[in-house]
Amino acid sequence: MSEKSKLMKKIQMYSFLVTEVTLYLDTHKNCPHGLEYFRKYRDMYNAAVDEYVERFGPLTAIQSSAEKCWDWTDAPWPWEKED
Repeated sequence: MSEKSKLMKKIQMYSFLVTEVTLYLDTHKNCPHGLEYFRKYRDMYNAAVDEYVERFGPLTAIQSSAEKCWDWTDAPWPWEKED
């Protein structure tokens, strides 16, 4: 598995964990363990996304630099398999 694929899997895993704990926190707003879990995996998700964007390009159009031109469509889409 390529480094790009490994990093994408991490992002997907962290995204799932954050989504699940978000649902829990919707009904347990003051749970200190839930809040700690959320902060931990939110930070891990953000760090993984930042690393992915830096190394492989934007995951979403909003992460496009758009400095000199619209570069969002230059590389394969994040979900496309590269040879």
